[in-house]
Amino acid sequence: MIQKFSFGFDKFHQLLILHWNVTFIFLLILMIYLYFMQGTRSIAGHLSTFIGMIFIVFSILYSCRGKIDLLGRFFFNRHVLDADKWSSLSTYLSYLFVMLLGISVCILMLSSIKNKHCLWIVMSLFFIGIMDTLIMGFSPTVYASGLRVDFIFEVCCVVICIFVIDDLFLCKSNVMNIQKLQ
Repeated sequence: MIQKFSFGFDKFHQLLILHWNVTFIFLLILMIYLYFMQGTRSIAGHLSTFIGMIFIVFSILYSCRGKIDLLGRFFFNRHVLDADKWSSLSTYLSYLFVMLLGISVCILMLSSIKNKHCLWIVMSLFFIGIMDTLIMGFSPTVYASGLRVDFIFEVCCVVICIFVIDDLFLCKSNVMNIQKLQ
């Protein structure tokens, strides 16, 4: 079972690192913006924002330049897990960075979304997207399928973005209504 979860986490790692994940980057930008607009300030929130910004910068640099320098190699280890590199430091640091990124998105969601009903829907969708990717990774043949198996995670990210934008506009309209009453 541990081996299955290892394959699943490697698939999630590939989802975030091996290709330019536009929907996840947009979700991360929205969450950072929402955190600065209405989030509850905390050290964990600031650290999550920093980790998210590192991911965004390295994603954009990699897409523009096509390669990343030595420091970026530890955050974006683009080698598929194999017998030669499974115990390398860059593999473990890259996996650690992906775990921190997933936790950071959850922290940003918890500290930014004020509507509890919306929060539970968003957190559930994010959990469903991650679990779908992990479960798809249980099968070693899924790697031959390419990126089409990541569809559920991408759809979950798009729906989360819609909820976050709705929450952002709802918050702005409430502030405008309060200002009109004063």
